[in-house]
Amino acid sequence: MPKSASTQTLVRQWEVLRLLPSRGVGTTVSEIKSKLDHQGIEVSKRTLERDLNELSRFFGILCNDKSKPYGWRWMDNAGLELPAMDIADAVSLQLVEKHIRTMLPETLLNSLEPKFHAAKVLLDSRKTTPTYAKWNDKIEYQSPVLTMQAPYIDHEVTVCIQEALVKERQVSIFYDSGKEMRLHPLGINQVGQVTYLIATAFEYNDPRMYALHRIISAKILDAPISAPDNFSMKEYVNSGATNFGFTSAIKIQLEVDSKQAKYLRETPLSEDMKITETPNTNRALVVATVNDSWQLRWWIMSRGSSVTVIEPQELRASIAQELAKACAAYS
Repeated sequence: MPKSASTQTLVRQWEVLRLLPSRGVGTTVSEIKSKLDHQGIEVSKRTLERDLNELSRFFGILCNDKSKPYGWRWMDNAGLELPAMDIADAVSLQLVEKHIRTMLPETLLNSLEPKFHAAKVLLDSRKTTPTYAKWNDKIEYQSPVLTMQAPYIDHEVTVCIQEALVKERQVSIFYDSGKEMRLHPLGINQVGQVTYLIATAFEYNDPRMYALHRIISAKILDAPISAPDNFSMKEYVNSGATNFGFTSAIKIQLEVDSKQAKYLRETPLSEDMKITETPNTNRALVVATVNDSWQLRWWIMSRGSSVTVIEPQELRASIAQELAKACAAYS
């Protein structure tokens, strides 16, 4: 039997086993066929009957022949658990895999590898059928900003930091500044392509950000971390503490052109954002409460003349100064 046919048979029979109930009168061949058809597995009733008879020789399944149509189910206390995975599960796993590899410790990734592999095998076995199996080929993620290559991070550093986070142990690191530091790891924050360790240093209590690619070496210590009281990664990030010096919320007023006004109506800057049309012009006034962050400043400057800061004056002056420097560099 060709390898592809053998794989399809294995996947089909595995799915048949998964569909069998563990109690009651059992499920019929027709019901199994209907569910397989829905998943894009085309098979005849006769083939399914052969599958079930063959599988009953090796697994604890039985046929309830007290009434027609016959029902198939697991024997009582069969004691076998099968990983449930259908097309939706497999597609979701493959999409998730693309985005979580840099976020999970190696120990967790190792436990997920069999699931990722099973998802790939399942989807590969359905490539010839017009089902959700092709969904993964129809979806791509594109960043709205310029995508840069991720910096190189030493594998041993990554493993050490992740293990320290899981075990809540301190680490000794050499940073690219040449300093040796003892850190208390609190969490990982992914900002675009850059991975940051959130940690306190030595006996200080204020969390800081350390770029993983700038850690030259790391060693886990046999000492528990000392975390700030009631520390929460979510609250820490939402507070704006990761915005490189900008932490306050501000009421911003922007004058924008018609294109930006349309874009902002579709994707508002904040929940309280309001847009007011300016009479006799193609510009609009936008008022919103936002964090004064480097993302905000980059966004404003990237929009050029289509966005002008009106208030606050301090932000307006800062943006004007940066744009003046840019113009001078091109003169």
